[in-house]
This record gives sequence, structure tokens and C-alpha cells, in this order.
Amino acid sequence: AAGLKGLRFYRRRIEQFQLPEKSFDAAFFMSETFPIMTRNRDIITHLESVAALVKRGGLYCVDIDYQGGVKLVNTRTLWRERMVQAGDAQVEVREYHRPIEWHEALHSIYELECTIHFDDRSVLTRDLIPVRYITPPLMDLTARASRKFEMLAAYADLSLTRPIAQCYGRWLAVLRRI
Repeated sequence: AAGLKGLRFYRRRIEQFQLPEKSFDAAFFMSETFPIMTRNRDIITHLESVAALVKRGGLYCVDIDYQGGVKLVNTRTLWRERMVQAGDAQVEVREYHRPIEWHEALHSIYELECTIHFDDRSVLTRDLIPVRYITPPLMDLTARASRKFEMLAAYADLSLTRPIAQCYGRWLAVLRRI
């Protein structure tokens, strides 16, 4: 970012936000966290916030993790574990899948548990991250429901030619401000 005149960074809640700048031609959501907005209202207010910043006809591109291959579980299930060295501390990292209710608009609940071993003590941390199942048809429906965007395209794995059915890592939704 050094040397880029006028470049600014903001920290905001993704569900609803404002920025001092207006009238962008395009906006990108690249943090792969779009699916953690699990409430319908949060997604709509997010799109309304973006719409306030993007010119009519402008584009909004959303990077979304492919969620296929994650098994739905009935009980808390260890997915993977590993050891990581962070400075002088050794960290045990465990990732779990947790059960969800059938009527929730969720794909899964991801649990990250870390035991951080210092010389004199150990600290346990745990984060629960609900993940909404977002597919191209659901993104199209959500864009239309916002009355601010329409979905133009869905691209698989950052490729303009790979069919969406062959997606294995992430997909990109391209929305147009209406």
C-alpha cells in the first residue's frame, strides 16, 4: 500500500456500515467471510450498505468459499488437528464440525479450538463460527431480494472458463447495482 496516494483502510461491521466516500464504480468483498452472515436481515443490510457506495450500474464482486464436501454431523466431530509453533509458544490446533438444526439457513458450524502452551502456563481458546450455505442460485435470490443488485455471473475458482459445477475452492459472485 506504500506509495498509493489516497488509499484508505476502514474497519467496520460487515452487516451494516457507512464510509465517507461515495460513488464507487466497483467494490470487492475478498475476505471469504460473507457466509458468516447467517441472518437474512444481515445480508440484506450488508447489500444496502454496499449499494449506498456503488454507482448504479457498478459492480460488486463477492468471493465465497466453496462449501461442498463438508459433512453434516449429528454430534461434535473432530475434523483435523495439527501443532503450530508461534514464537516461543507451541499451539495445538483442533478444528471441529458441530451439528446444526435442519431448519437453520446454515451449512455448518465450524469450531476452532487452540491450546497455547507457554513455558509457565497453557491457555485454551475456542471460537464458534456458523457458516451459511451460499450457492449461486441463493446469491441470485438474495441480490434480487435486496432490490439493490442483480446477479450477472458466477465464476468458479477465479477462472472465467471453468464451469461452476467443477468448483472446488471458491467462487466469485458478480452483482450489478440496479
